[in-house]
Amino acid sequence: MAVEMAPAPTGRRDVSMHVPYHIPDNSELITYADYLAETAPADFLKPGRLIARRGQLNMAETIRNLPPDISEDDFRGQTELSCFTECATDLYADQIVKIAKKDGQEWMVIYINKVWRPDEYTHSDPFKEGILEMGWYESEVDQRMEEANEVLFTDGEDYSTMGMSVYQIVQEYLTDRWYKYAHKLSYRYSPEFAQDVLNVGKRETLHTVWATKLTAIQLGQNPELLDHVAAVLIGFRMPGNLIVPEQQAQVKRWMPHLTDIKEAESGLIKTIAKITEPDDADTAGDLLIDLASRAGKKVGPMELRYARPLLRQFRTLIGEAVLHKYVLPNSRPFDKTDYGMFGRMRTKARSGMETLLPDSLISLVAA
Repeated sequence: MAVEMAPAPTGRRDVSMHVPYHIPDNSELITYADYLAETAPADFLKPGRLIARRGQLNMAETIRNLPPDISEDDFRGQTELSCFTECATDLYADQIVKIAKKDGQEWMVIYINKVWRPDEYTHSDPFKEGILEMGWYESEVDQRMEEANEVLFTDGEDYSTMGMSVYQIVQEYLTDRWYKYAHKLSYRYSPEFAQDVLNVGKRETLHTVWATKLTAIQLGQNPELLDHVAAVLIGFRMPGNLIVPEQQAQVKRWMPHLTDIKEAESGLIKTIAKITEPDDADTAGDLLIDLASRAGKKVGPMELRYARPLLRQFRTLIGEAVLHKYVLPNSRPFDKTDYGMFGRMRTKARSGMETLLPDSLISLVAA
């Protein structure tokens, strides 16, 4: 749980939720949560798999063969960051359960307590074994893990159940990406450690899929909850900011040496797009307008929030530009609307809007 793609909310950025949380019918959510509670535990990671190999993970050889841009201190810090954020499962789980109970959404309580929480309990294991081999005493690690679980965790305290679902999408996606990077650094010289890291990442992939499905169902029940999606995205930050701020502060420096940032951002955008129907340009347009407005962006001298009613008249065209640029860049999904004189004008207008959008959608909403 390590990567921060957008900074914490600052200045005039609007991170509040303006629409009350309401789900007319949560039966589909209950059914899906019950299904996961019955099927997901079969593939939970087995705790303590690496204990028998303690001291034999060959971490020193991985350190000796790190890429030039990653120092030993960097690698240690990355492993510590993963260990001490993953061990704090109950901090996150308790926060989500509290919000779900406030909203009367028992399905989320079931999902967290029967699926997500017990699955996450084992995710710190490989990182603990890794830092033990890198010189930590077990008593020190256990004390630091205990301290991590005593942090006053305030992120998301004002969110709705929908907000926490969106938070989980982003958190799990970024965590999954982070472990793919960790695997690449260690698989040649510490294969057992790397395999367990990869196994954790695979579970995070499933968590992303599940959170996306739960979010999509809620949005389908109440499209106005798109407001909650925008609020979370504009103010998102990873839990490491509160739990291990000294290591989290290094992530932005580490990331360019570990991955293709543009590719990671593209994957996140495509994941978030899955909460809507395919090619739903209206929703994509509404979300972009809301995000840019909340970020305090301007149209000329005017803050976008004052121009929102006008921009919403063009939300379909804006949404098509967003989908074509970020989600479906290699396809032409809107050909059916691009015929005749009007269609040619529409194509030209959409292409013009695309040129106004930044290469990175994340940068549009970043402070």
